[in-house]
Amino acid sequence: MLLNWIRIMLSPTIVGGFIGFMVYVSFPNSIGLILGILFLSAGLILGVIWATKVWKSKGGTTSFMSQLYRNSESDLEIIGVEINNRVHVLKYMKEQILECRNDDSNFKINNSSFKKSECAICCKIILPEGNTFVTYSSDKHIICSDCYTKYIISNDFMIELNKLESLLLDMK
Repeated sequence: MLLNWIRIMLSPTIVGGFIGFMVYVSFPNSIGLILGILFLSAGLILGVIWATKVWKSKGGTTSFMSQLYRNSESDLEIIGVEINNRVHVLKYMKEQILECRNDDSNFKINNSSFKKSECAICCKIILPEGNTFVTYSSDKHIICSDCYTKYIISNDFMIELNKLESLLLDMK
């Protein structure tokens, strides 16, 4: 319990000490020394007040510190879930692209009115106001003109797919 109180108290003290040190290095005279000591003292006082407030709270210092550790572990879990989701998105997009490419002769330009929809490949929202869209003639899927150009009619669709894969998997 005392060790956790000291840990809590030290974090603002270290910050105040660092700022005080930087002030003293910038002004290496007696005024810089006084200001440096003031920043260190302010950090120490804030640290004592904060640690005491946490100590008197319902869970105490041990509960506070365990909450900090638990949050850092859950952040790592969230990162793992995000990477897993990106892999699923990439897999979905590849499946949609290959399906559309197998049926590319059935595409037609559709200027007719339809309700708001999503691109079957990139999931971008497509609004019907005055734009041109590429759709299956069976009208099962609506595809935005960007995806049609990049992935359906282009012979270099694998290059675009590899760029997309790099983008999705390299995001952190």
